[in-house]
Amino acid sequence: MYSTDQQAIPGKRSFHKQTPLHLFSCSQNSRMKGVSKALFIWTLLGLAVSGCTTNRFTNLTPSKLPRDISDSYLVEMAWESNNRTILEETIKAYAVVDEKFFPMNRTQVVKDRWEAMIPVSDSASYVNYYFKVDYQYKSIPFPKSDSDLSRPYSLLITEDFESLPVGEVFYPDQP
Repeated sequence: MYSTDQQAIPGKRSFHKQTPLHLFSCSQNSRMKGVSKALFIWTLLGLAVSGCTTNRFTNLTPSKLPRDISDSYLVEMAWESNNRTILEETIKAYAVVDEKFFPMNRTQVVKDRWEAMIPVSDSASYVNYYFKVDYQYKSIPFPKSDSDLSRPYSLLITEDFESLPVGEVFYPDQP
């Protein structure tokens, strides 16, 4: 029933630790594999049910606009999220220009669409901007805050809008 590292010699005591053989039996080993497999399946199932949340920005602002005498330009974006725990009333969107935040207003006609007027100096030929959305989501015991940032965008300000080719991409870092 018990195993030792050395053969037991009659009349002599063995000081080696004895290990019960039933701890290494095949039935115990296969039972552990079954528990491991069940734990793995439940973990995968939990991840599949919870899913991944994604937030997506869509810039609705044209890449080029003619110069405006007011030096203010309308930027628009749509923000979509598949996170069902977001508290809709806490969503606040901003257009960010030179680290200055301009609050965006939600449009009344289209859901998840936002717009704001951003200032551009009369001498500037382009402006770089990005969008930021702050929100709270349901959590236990209290709601938690989070935010999401878009990639940077550029708005080219032109003197002669008609002469620009349609669909041209403007990269301000290139000569």
